[in-house]
Amino acid sequence: MHKTFDKMSHISSIKIILSVIAPILSQQFRRLAHSFGHLLTTATGSGVTLSLFMYIFGDFLKEKLPQTNSQAAETLRFYLIFGLMAGSGLVIFRWCSRLLFSTNGWTNYLESTGIHRSHISRGSKFSFCAITILTNLLSALVIGTFFGPLTISHWACLVSVVIFSLFSADKKFVISGPQAAAEDIIDIQDNKFSLVTWRERRLRGYRWRGSALRLISGTLLFMGPATVLTGKPLELAQMASLFGGIVLSWIVPLVIEEDLRFTWLERQAAISHKQWINAWQTIFTKWSMIVFFMTLALSAAFGLYALYFIQHAQQAWQPGQLISNALLASVVAAFPVWLAPAFVLQIDGRQIATNVVMLTLVGIFVGTAIIAVPVLIPGIWLLGHEAHRYQEGRFARASYY
Repeated sequence: MHKTFDKMSHISSIKIILSVIAPILSQQFRRLAHSFGHLLTTATGSGVTLSLFMYIFGDFLKEKLPQTNSQAAETLRFYLIFGLMAGSGLVIFRWCSRLLFSTNGWTNYLESTGIHRSHISRGSKFSFCAITILTNLLSALVIGTFFGPLTISHWACLVSVVIFSLFSADKKFVISGPQAAAEDIIDIQDNKFSLVTWRERRLRGYRWRGSALRLISGTLLFMGPATVLTGKPLELAQMASLFGGIVLSWIVPLVIEEDLRFTWLERQAAISHKQWINAWQTIFTKWSMIVFFMTLALSAAFGLYALYFIQHAQQAWQPGQLISNALLASVVAAFPVWLAPAFVLQIDGRQIATNVVMLTLVGIFVGTAIIAVPVLIPGIWLLGHEAHRYQEGRFARASYY
C-alpha cells in the first residue's frame, strides 16, 4: 500500500514538473530572450550613468576640492557618503520588495505549484535578507572605492539601513499613488477631461510620491537669491538656484515611473507617445515658468534691498550685475524641470535611480556651462528638442503592462 502511494506521488510530481513548471520556465526564458536587447541596453546605460556620476563627484571631492579647502572637502565627502548609502539602501529595498513580495510575482507562481505558503514566506524572507545584506555591502564597497575610506559612522549607517530593510521584509511595498489616480480616472466622462487636466489635479496636493521635494527645492530656490544679502559672490546664488532646480527635476522620474503603471487605459484608447509625453511636457513647462518668475522676483527683491540698504553690496556690485544675476539665476533654476521630460525615457522610464542621476549630471553640465557662457542659453531648447526626438515612441515599451 505504501509503495503504491509513493509511486503515485512520484508520478504526480513528474506530471507537475512536465505540465506546469517546465512550460512556465520555458515561457520565462523566451521572454528573456526576446527582451534581452532591452535589458542589455538598460543595464549598460544605467551602469555608465552611475559610474560617470561616481567618478565625477569622487574626483571632485578627493582631488579638486581639497586643493581649495580641505576641511570643506572632507565635510562634504562625509555627508555625501551618508546620503549615497541611504539612497542606495532605499533603491535596494524597493527592488527586493518588488522581486520577492509582488502580488503577481514568483510567490504566487510557487504557491500555484502546491508549495505551502509558510514555506514560500520563509524562503522569500531568507532570500530578501541575503540579497539585501550582500547588495548593501557591495554598494558600500563601491562608494568607498570612489569616495575614499568609510568611517565607523558610515558603517553604522549601513547597518541601520540593513536592519530597517530586514524589519520591513514581511511587508509588501505599497505605492501611494493609485488611489489618487483612480479617483481622477473616474472623471474620464467629463467633457473637460484631458491628458493634462487630471495629472495637473493630482500634482496639486501632497498625496503623491515625491511631493516633499518641492519643499526642499523651494528652500534652495529661496536661499540662492538670499545669498546676495551676505555679500557672497553672485556665482554662489546662481549655483544654489541651479541645485534647487535640479532637486525639483527629480520629481519628473518619480511621477512618470508611477504613471507608467497605470497607462493601460490610455494605450487602449490609442494614445500615442507624442500625446502622452507632450502632456507631461506641458505640465512641467508651466512649473518651469513658475520657477523662473519666482526666482526672478526673489532675486530682484533681494538685489534691490542689498543695493540700497547694505553697504558692502553697494561697494561690490553695480545694478547691471544684479540684474544679470537675477536673469541668469532664474534660467538655471527653471531649465532642469523643463528639460527633464525629454530625458526620462532615454534609458528606461521605470529606472528611477538611473534617471535621477542622469538628470543631476545633465543639470550640472548644462547649468555650469550657462553660468560660464550665458550666450549658450538658446541651446537649451535645441537640446530638449533633440532629446525628445531620440526617445520618440518609447511610451508603450516603457509601460509596465
